This record gives sequence, C-alpha cells and structure tokens, in this order.
Amino acid sequence: MEWIADRYRREPAGRSPDGILNPARDRLSGAVVSVLHVPAPADAGGVAAEADRLRRYARVRHPHLAEVREVEAHPGSLDVVCEPLRGRVLSSGEHSPVTTVQDVQRLAGDVLEALAALHRSGVVHGAVSERCLLLSHRTGPTTELEVTLLPLPAVPPGDGGGATATRSDDVRAAATTFLALLDRTPKQGLDASVLAAGLARALRRAGGVGPPADSEAARELQAAEVVAREGGAPPGGAAPRDSSTSAPDGERSSRTKAPPRGTATDR
Repeated sequence: MEWIADRYRREPAGRSPDGILNPARDRLSGAVVSVLHVPAPADAGGVAAEADRLRRYARVRHPHLAEVREVEAHPGSLDVVCEPLRGRVLSSGEHSPVTTVQDVQRLAGDVLEALAALHRSGVVHGAVSERCLLLSHRTGPTTELEVTLLPLPAVPPGDGGGATATRSDDVRAAATTFLALLDRTPKQGLDASVLAAGLARALRRAGGVGPPADSEAARELQAAEVVAREGGAPPGGAAPRDSSTSAPDGERSSRTKAPPRGTATDR
C-alpha cells in the first residue's frame, strides 16, 4: 500500500515554495514537507535493510542531519518523508555557493560532526558524497552557508548488495569529498593558502584513520581556522606547505606523511 503517495500530494515541478527540495503537501494538515524518492537495491532483502537503516537514521537528531519523518519501501526504491529541506544539492551542476576556504572548513566540520552523531547511535550513512550535501544560507544577520546531510541509500543502485559500509568508510568518503571541493575553491591571499594547507592535512588524516576519526577530525578542522588568524603554520607542520614535500625522506614521520587522495585504507 502506497500510503505516503496517498497522504502527500507532490507539488508540480517548478513550484517549490521557499526553495524546498522535492516539496509535497500533507493532504490532512496542509503542511509542506520534502519527499525523497530514492533508489534502493533490487532484491527485497536489500530494500528491507535500507528501510530499517533509514528508520534508525530518523531517530538521530542533529542540526546538520535531515529530519526524517517516515520511510516507505517499494520494489527497488524508497520514499523518505523529511521536514522541509530548503536549499540545493551541491552536485546539482549549478554555480557552487562555496567560494572560500573558510566555507569548506566549516562545512566539512559540520558534516563530520553529523556523522559522529550517527555513528554514536550505531548508524552508518554509507553514501557520503556531493549528491547528499544540501546547501542553504543561514537565516539572520549572517550569510554563512549551512549544510544538511541527506539520507540517501547506502547501497548504490545496481550494486547488487555489495560490501556493507563502515563508519570509517563514511569518514573517508567525507574527507575525499571535501578535498575535491577544496581543490576547486579559490585561495586568495596568504591566509587562505595557509588555511587550505592545514585543512587538507586534517582531511587526509581523517580519511586514513579508523572509526573514532570523525570527532577528532572535526576538532582539527576547527583548529585550522586559528592558523589563518595568526598567520602561523598549519596543524601538524612547521611550514605552510605540506611537510611531506619539505623535508628529506629520512626526516619525515609517518604522522606527517599524507596518503594520496582517495587511497586511504582502514587501520
């Protein structure tokens, strides 16, 4: 029974009120919600597992996690009803609102903290990428960007089940995503270059360690902002550039030698 489709009337394309993602209107209360129609594994067992994971996701509360109300499973897909999701997905192909290294640093820290909240509740996100990052501007006197982590399926369509994602997979995927975003972000001035170097080091470290890395990495990303204010060296190094390229091989430590992007493994 498709009770979500019966209860919520989807708004016509192009009529999204207040920039709400996938808006639908509750036929009973008239309230607007967001309904995500997401793909799921083709087999019934995989769909049931995804539905269970998303229902556990719904019990976790964090300012940077989408608030899930209801989940309904269908063959090969899931309907996920959320509180109104305002903003646009980072991978939408539109001009990116991320314009400074400080934006990347703040968003990365927020996402890592949101992942830590999921992990403390025993939930793995499993699909961290640009397509699950919803960006909006904070209401009030500031125009800072806000990020919301969307509850997308942990198993990509057509994966056939695959290996179960782990907490360290989440952290590594977040680090890889924000390293790529950092590469595309303009770096104007010495302060921005220094902050970018420290941020890249913290992200690489986050991507190369085990499950506890999310909270530790969030603290490192916050500390990186001090570097830009004080004009000092990035965390973990004595020079603005990466220490793996500034010291002889015999003097490099395993702590400062950054793994290649996207190739970190669980330890």
